[in-house]
Amino acid sequence: MKPNDTSFFEFMEEYLRHNPPEEKDAIVASAHEPRVALKRLPTDDILDLHGLTVTESELMIDRFLRRCASAGMNKVLVIHGKGNHSDRGGVLRDAVRRILERHPCAGETGTPGRDEGGTGATWVRVKRTKPAGNFKNYRSR
Repeated sequence: MKPNDTSFFEFMEEYLRHNPPEEKDAIVASAHEPRVALKRLPTDDILDLHGLTVTESELMIDRFLRRCASAGMNKVLVIHGKGNHSDRGGVLRDAVRRILERHPCAGETGTPGRDEGGTGATWVRVKRTKPAGNFKNYRSR
């Protein structure tokens, strides 16, 4: 069967009649819904890291996330600042995101809306499962 044969077109029409394509917008919307729902979840707790070093922040994040996971929290906010008052820019912001990527209690992350700190904060989905081991194993030295 070749694309210019009438039998090909008849076959395709019959196939599409029995197997209609899904609407593209419906597929995109359903894939986007979990992320939107996660963004709308209320924040259960907040950790403010303003004024801390990267090392201090790493310890605070570890304690905070472990406490939040054991308390059964869903979503928390880590405020790291935008880095406007730093000579090197958003050093803490970048470090916080790297720490969260490796932390066993941290799930999905994202940037909150302006009302919750915008680019000066990161929301974190707290994983329900209690991690085994110690966070020290996840740190890079």
